[in-house]
Amino acid sequence: LKIGDEVRAVVAEMLSDAESRTSLLADSSGHDGKFFLASGDGNFRLNVDGMLQFRYFMNFRSDDNTVGDDDFQSGFQTQYTKLRFSGNVVDSKWLYNIEMNFTHDDGTGTLEDAWVAYKLSPEWLALWGQVKAPVLREWMVDDRHQLAAGRSITEQAFNHGRSQAIALIYTGADFM
Repeated sequence: LKIGDEVRAVVAEMLSDAESRTSLLADSSGHDGKFFLASGDGNFRLNVDGMLQFRYFMNFRSDDNTVGDDDFQSGFQTQYTKLRFSGNVVDSKWLYNIEMNFTHDDGTGTLEDAWVAYKLSPEWLALWGQVKAPVLREWMVDDRHQLAAGRSITEQAFNHGRSQAIALIYTGADFM
């Protein structure tokens, strides 16, 4: 009789422990537009997301150097395959972002963006790391938010690519 009571007590303790662990798990991971792992108080968060642009292309062109020989190319292509890790640490004041792009030719990974930022106030942010050089508006629109399949010839000719930078960013209302 005494052994049965001990077994019941151990089972009740284990069930209670399992209940508390599953409730903590529900608060610390999930999906809210991004997959994430986070602390219960929100001070630490890791977002994991990515992008895959998959398209079919078909190209007919005539090569003037060879008579009667038309070039035809077609197939599927992944223009962008990106993986991003972002989030915050320490009271949500420190932010970070690391983004990789994998080429469609051989799958080689390239570091695109890698930056750390500190919230000086709700409106001001100090940022440093590798970012897009803010020259053309079209270049600054993230690939995830492009409406067309690609960017314009003007952007291809005049964008400044990425740069290592230190920036002070104002995110409040307009100055004017």
